[in-house]
Amino acid sequence: MPRRNKIVQTRTTWSPEWTISFDIKPMGPSLSAFTNVLHMVANHGKDRYGRRIPMVSFRPNSTVLHICASIKANRNYCFNTPPLVQNQWSNVIISQRLGENGIYEYSIMLDGIVLHNVTNSRPRTFQNAKLYISNPRKQSANALLKSIKVVDHQINH
Repeated sequence: MPRRNKIVQTRTTWSPEWTISFDIKPMGPSLSAFTNVLHMVANHGKDRYGRRIPMVSFRPNSTVLHICASIKANRNYCFNTPPLVQNQWSNVIISQRLGENGIYEYSIMLDGIVLHNVTNSRPRTFQNAKLYISNPRKQSANALLKSIKVVDHQINH
C-alpha cells in the first residue's frame, strides 16, 4: 500500500510537457472518503493553480480513479475513470504533450485506451514540484503501485 506523505521525487522545474505512468492494483473499494494514490504539486495553497499537476485518488467507496490537474483556467480540472477491477493490475498514463500543431493536449489512458483528451490552452512551467505517493492530506489508497515513471519531456529528451 502507498505510505502516506512519501515524497518520491522533487523537480526544480516541471515543464508543460510531461508524462506520468504507473500500474495500480486496487485491493478493494476505497474508504468512505477520497483516498490518495499520487500527487504532483507545485503550489500548496488550496485555491492555487498548480496544486494538482496531476493528483490521482480513488472516489469514495469505489475503485473509480479521480484524476485532477491544472488545465486551461481551471486549477481543479477532474475526470473519473470507469471502475478498476479489484485485485487486477491496470496501467494508467496521464500526459500533457505538445502536438505538431503547437497545441498542448492533456490525456488520460487506461490499459492502452484513451479515455479523455482535452486541449490545455494555459500550459505552465512550475517550480519546485514534488511527487507524493499518497499526499499528506488524504488517507492512502487501498491499492498496490508499481512501475511508476515520471518524465518531463523538455528535460528528459
